[in-house]
Amino acid sequence: MRRGLFLLVLLSLGVFKAPAQGWGGFPAASLWPLAQAAPPEEYAPGEFPSWLSRLRRGEIIFFGSLPFTLLFSSFGYRGGRYLYHNLTAQPGETVPGFNELDAGDHWNIVGISLGLSLSMALADYFLSLFDKD
Repeated sequence: MRRGLFLLVLLSLGVFKAPAQGWGGFPAASLWPLAQAAPPEEYAPGEFPSWLSRLRRGEIIFFGSLPFTLLFSSFGYRGGRYLYHNLTAQPGETVPGFNELDAGDHWNIVGISLGLSLSMALADYFLSLFDKD
C-alpha cells in the first residue's frame, strides 16, 4: 500500500516521464499535446465589451473579499454576542452557552459576510462609473 502510494506521488510530481516512442504504440506527441502547444495570445484591448470587464472585476472583488469578510464578520458577531451578554448579565452571573453558535448564528454570519462582499463589489462598480480615466 505504501509503495503504491509512493509511486503515485512520484508519478504526479513528474519524476517518471513517458518514453520517447510513447506508451502502447502511440507517439509521445499524442500523449502530451499541451506540452507542445503554442503560448496563449494576449487579449486585445477592445476584445471584450466594457460591461463584461466591469462584471469580471466585480466578480473578482466579490469572491476575493469573501474569505476576509467571513473572518471579520465572525469575529464581529462573536464579539457583539460577548458584549451583549456581558452587559445584560447581573454582576457575578455567568451566562451559559453564550459562545456556542447554533445553525441560525452561522447563517447570520454567512449572510453578513455575503452582504459586505456584495457591498464592496457594488461600491467599486459605482466608483468606476465616475472615474474619468
